[in-house]
Amino acid sequence: MPLEQQVSLLRVLQEKKINRIGSDKIIATDVRIICATNKNLLKEVRTGNFRQDLYYRLNVISVTIPPLRERGEDIILLLTSFLQQLSKDRKYEFDLEPEVLHCLKKYSWPGNVRELHNVAERMIHLVKGRTISLVHLPADVYHCCEELTELSKQRSSFKEQRRRENEKTEREEIITLLHECNGNISHIAKRMGVARTTVYRKMQLYAIQY
Repeated sequence: MPLEQQVSLLRVLQEKKINRIGSDKIIATDVRIICATNKNLLKEVRTGNFRQDLYYRLNVISVTIPPLRERGEDIILLLTSFLQQLSKDRKYEFDLEPEVLHCLKKYSWPGNVRELHNVAERMIHLVKGRTISLVHLPADVYHCCEELTELSKQRSSFKEQRRRENEKTEREEIITLLHECNGNISHIAKRMGVARTTVYRKMQLYAIQY
């Protein structure tokens, strides 16, 4: 706030009177002033950027709100609230993967709550289903936690390994059933609980000949 405006505000607080621009009519006031700042006002007073008398007029009750990066649990509560507000037209709640939660808590949030709101809005626009993963995070948030990125890669590798093991097991099951059912695809399909076309497709996929 420029110094000349600080003088005007101080006069209003002291005299409890105002007059509109272009008018000489005095209007009595009875108000409470609530102010917010992201600066250290005492430091601003020392450097001459903020009037000391105005500072003491305003600083009756002071409430310090820690930055978002120091309120890890609040991050998740606020994000959940933002997601609910931004997706009122959807009839389900979103699921956040564990890596996303850890990454959000680790990020420094230089833009505080406003930045978190923007991240929630981005997620709403990008997610196709109901599960929010690391790919839905902005790059600066995503790259702040390299170990989580590595964890995600390991998780994907584990999923791929499990998929291969399942395919191997399924291939061995089909080969076994081919021998037990003498190659009768209808019987095999019935025992597997799938359609005959599915058995043929899987035999082709796994390069099974009988």
